[in-house]
Amino acid sequence: MPRIPHSTLLKAYKKTPLLPLVLKGARTLPSAINELRWLIEHVQQTSSENGYKRQQQKLLQLCKRRSKGEPLQYILESQPFGELDIKCRPGVLIPRPETEAYTTYLADLITSYRLNRVLSDRYCHGDDPPRIPHAAKIPRLKILDLCTGSGCIPLLLGNLLSKALTNFEIYGWDISMDAVALANENLVHNVELGHVIKSRHKRLGFELVDIFDHDDKLRDTLRKQSGHGGNGAKVDIIISNPPYISQTDFIRETTRSVRNWEPKLALVPRRLPHMETAVEFDAADVFYQRLLALHSDVFESRVLLMEVGDQAQALRVAKMAMDHCDSGNSQNTRTSNELEIWRDSPDADNGEELRVGERNILVRGNGLLSLGATATDSPVVVNSLTAASYQEASDLQNVSTYVTLTRVQGQSSLSGHYRGILRNVLFGRYGISPTTFNSNGSIFSTPITFGTETFNVIVDTGSSDTWVLADGAQCADPAGNPTNAGCNFGPQWDQKGCVAIPNENFNINYGGGAPSELGTFCTIDVTLGGITAKNQQVAAVTYAANFVPGLSGLVGFAYPALVYAFSGTNSSADNGATNQVPYNPLFTNMYKQGHVAPVFSITLSRPSPYYNNDGFIALGGLAPVATYGAWGITPIQTVSINTPAPGGYAPTTLPSPQYEWYTITPDAFLWQSGSNPVYNPNKWTAFPNPTGNLTFERQYILDSGSTFSGLSPAIADALAAKFKPPGVLNSDLTYSVPCNAVAPWLAVQIGGVIFPIDKRDMIYTQGPGDCYATTGNGDIYAPYVLGDPFMKNVMSVFDLGSGQMKFRSR
Repeated sequence: MPRIPHSTLLKAYKKTPLLPLVLKGARTLPSAINELRWLIEHVQQTSSENGYKRQQQKLLQLCKRRSKGEPLQYILESQPFGELDIKCRPGVLIPRPETEAYTTYLADLITSYRLNRVLSDRYCHGDDPPRIPHAAKIPRLKILDLCTGSGCIPLLLGNLLSKALTNFEIYGWDISMDAVALANENLVHNVELGHVIKSRHKRLGFELVDIFDHDDKLRDTLRKQSGHGGNGAKVDIIISNPPYISQTDFIRETTRSVRNWEPKLALVPRRLPHMETAVEFDAADVFYQRLLALHSDVFESRVLLMEVGDQAQALRVAKMAMDHCDSGNSQNTRTSNELEIWRDSPDADNGEELRVGERNILVRGNGLLSLGATATDSPVVVNSLTAASYQEASDLQNVSTYVTLTRVQGQSSLSGHYRGILRNVLFGRYGISPTTFNSNGSIFSTPITFGTETFNVIVDTGSSDTWVLADGAQCADPAGNPTNAGCNFGPQWDQKGCVAIPNENFNINYGGGAPSELGTFCTIDVTLGGITAKNQQVAAVTYAANFVPGLSGLVGFAYPALVYAFSGTNSSADNGATNQVPYNPLFTNMYKQGHVAPVFSITLSRPSPYYNNDGFIALGGLAPVATYGAWGITPIQTVSINTPAPGGYAPTTLPSPQYEWYTITPDAFLWQSGSNPVYNPNKWTAFPNPTGNLTFERQYILDSGSTFSGLSPAIADALAAKFKPPGVLNSDLTYSVPCNAVAPWLAVQIGGVIFPIDKRDMIYTQGPGDCYATTGNGDIYAPYVLGDPFMKNVMSVFDLGSGQMKFRSR
């Protein structure tokens, strides 16, 4: 864990002497400020009858606890979970956002009747089961949560199901006395708050149970708890977030806060006698063997949902489930061995397939939630397209460390080089091919300071390097030929105070067939938004083609895997897979040096006479603009494609997989007729998602440097046909439309939240009578692009710490 710079500690002390204590636990100053505010509010609410002096003493004690790394949830003694307020204390696992997400989705499956087929089979016969599993058709829906911890899963299910069902019972079991006691407290607490309704027909309860006890003992426990005789030992749905972290990963991979404060009993599976002789048995998977047996043999449940840790474990558990049923271990002949893998924001209507052993398993959703689920008769596990996040999600707070953005006209996409990379990866090469659409669009710039000199540069979330034109830089035309005509460079840099990096060159292409920019590297203090990154590596560009008139450089916000630094001085020999020299880009250094939280946000605006800026980029938090509605949260994904290239990723000398761009998988693209002046929130129709087996065919890169969004071909064609009159596909993959065409309403669904796009952002006017749909055809070059047309309608939050993208309408 990086040390907090003394200057940051001093800055914190000047604000208030207590802030450095909180900073030691929070790690970044903006987070520490927010946490201290919460601690003050907590003390005021819980010690209102005490005098000021005693309140200050208590606040000091809490700050000291935080300085030692104790989780804030334990100190504040609670954690929001859906609509619930879940009490937290040491000895019981803290509820996680991903657990809340899949619990909510399971409740949605139940209340929207999509589990009707499997749940109603127990009570009904014939080809036409009842429409809904309510009390009139099903005596009582019974759900069992194993390893319940704080009781957050049963309580949230109780909260959500009460809104649609009249008859259910939900029970939670745990081996920890501390956990069961806290779960019962949370039940009473949320009943008192009105979040949970407990009645004769809506039963909730928690018991101290070891799930490895004898089968008959477990059945008897459930019968007593349920109060139903012989049939009381059967369950409709089993859920479990069991211990699944190996001892090695517990030591090496978990954060200090988790290792030192959260209960190991809830994280690392205990060793059992039979594990000593088992062949090829992974100790981290012991609970899954037992859960399969409880599902198929002991409780004969219809649905089993299991949370897992990562992709490797997901595949092991999927194979384990298939083997369990195929081998005849299951005594329950009803079990069909239908499996699904859920990822983040699972879509019940769309999916792709993953090969596990000799079978294809349906994969729903996008990216990662470390969970498994099933909507059928058997277990489900999770797949992952994300690297490990290194901390919990950053606080979403407004910050003063932001800069304004200014719109300028660009000659080509300044982050579209990824399409060239991927095009050549398909053939196992490393080179850059031209970007086909996105020309003559508007991009965004902001001032940035190198040492003491300030320049206006392009802001680009699709590339990583930061560079500025050097004095005497050679101008080149789009074909790479030197020229002095039409370049109109902005101010150039004398590199004063920048320490040269020997034997290293900069070589990047932003769209043309020849290199766009060539140069050398040096290190200097760089300031953006009032934050200074010390000794930042930057490029001084000596050769520039396809450049934007009046500007002096570019600041990239993507990941280290995408830097274009190469060893040696011969740029013609540069190859991303062999001589790339990775380094930390500007924003990476800002948060690693402790200046900001590892999160930034961007808002882009339409041209308006009422504003003196075209948007904001805020470092460490939220931009100063109004937003509304729910947050759509989805994991940032690696770009994985099936190619001959090693690892199937964009070439880099870093080990694969690596985060490269801000890549996500939207749930869906939706439309409705544009003939109405406003959209109807209940009338959206989804375009079919690509049905191939390649995950990247549904991935999209968030690109602030892209005037157009590039969609998958089927969706792009279908959307163009919704224009009145329809758009016509051009050879450059844009769609021409009349300037007075009626555009359809378009929305993007991410993390279960629908984000409509204003129709003003659906048509781009290049000149009189020369107009285009702002949604181009991505052709074969997936992953595709969500550019300015989408980003103008949301606040985009890039949470690098937790590996998440977050969006909210504006």
